[in-house]
Amino acid sequence: MKKAISILAALAINIFTVSAGSHSVGPINEIRDYTMEKDWFPQYVVWFEESFLPYLASRNVNVVSASVGADIPEEVKGSAPSTPKNGFANISYVVQFKNMEERNSFWRNIGSDAAFRKIWGIHPNPYSYLQTTSRFFQAVK
Repeated sequence: MKKAISILAALAINIFTVSAGSHSVGPINEIRDYTMEKDWFPQYVVWFEESFLPYLASRNVNVVSASVGADIPEEVKGSAPSTPKNGFANISYVVQFKNMEERNSFWRNIGSDAAFRKIWGIHPNPYSYLQTTSRFFQAVK
């Protein structure tokens, strides 16, 4: 069991840590999008709402918004529209950090947090992430 939790924690670090460019000044909004396997999506939503979001709150992470797929078809427009190979994200949330240093420190250390390892241990399927992306925006409001 201990080895399985260690493996899961290592996977969590891989999933949740992305390299980000230069150091930022001022608040940064990180938009995290996950494309989850459809078979695991309902169970993941329960875990996300009941375990992960409360965990973030317990660590004083400012969750600006959190959304789960609404089973409504996407609208794709523009001069060169395309559909991602794995489909569009079905989980999206925005977290705000004071700067990139705070953000990087949080995600880099999440795997060593006993509270996170506990909730990761009840994740319905840690291997159900088809794709994860993080995008960074300077907060203007």
